[in-house]
Amino acid sequence: MKKKILIIHHHKKFGGASKSLSEYLKNLKTKFEFDIICPFGSTYNFFKKEKFSIKGLPGISCINITEVGLYKNFRLILLLREFYYLIFTLFTFYKLKKNNYDLVHLNDSSLIILAPMIKKIYKVNIICHIRTRLEKKKHLFTNLIKYISKKYISCFICIDQSTYSTSLIKKRSQIVYNIFSGKKITKKKI
Repeated sequence: MKKKILIIHHHKKFGGASKSLSEYLKNLKTKFEFDIICPFGSTYNFFKKEKFSIKGLPGISCINITEVGLYKNFRLILLLREFYYLIFTLFTFYKLKKNNYDLVHLNDSSLIILAPMIKKIYKVNIICHIRTRLEKKKHLFTNLIKYISKKYISCFICIDQSTYSTSLIKKRSQIVYNIFSGKKITKKKI
């Protein structure tokens, strides 16, 4: 019997993180079973077209603690959106509770805020991708996310040395470069 993994991805638009995730899932779908939660948009449409088990919602609640996206000053108003999305996020989590997942994968560090709820509902290990450099300055949100990470995140996957250098817990972090294909790439000799 295949192990079952819940993937949580919060980007509506199909971009770099979505592409990387899709390659990863395509290469592993013979060994694992995946359920994906993501917002409606081009990412949702892509995974639906690829015939993955996908649950769409208007948005997924998150807290951005990256160097460029930390909530400060006027950006604090964006937190209202996150509370709105929290209703849909929790409803979807409880709807999928009957599925016995072996692991939950957060496809971005901004989803770490959901880890306590995920652990309470599913009672499984949580891994998290770090795709962007994280804010290192002391801030209410960085302190909160670091606390949650220590308590609930089993492993961090950093996409390169730069993201690893800002990882919240280095001893639980590994660098795994984005994969683009299962095919072997050869260089042409010039």
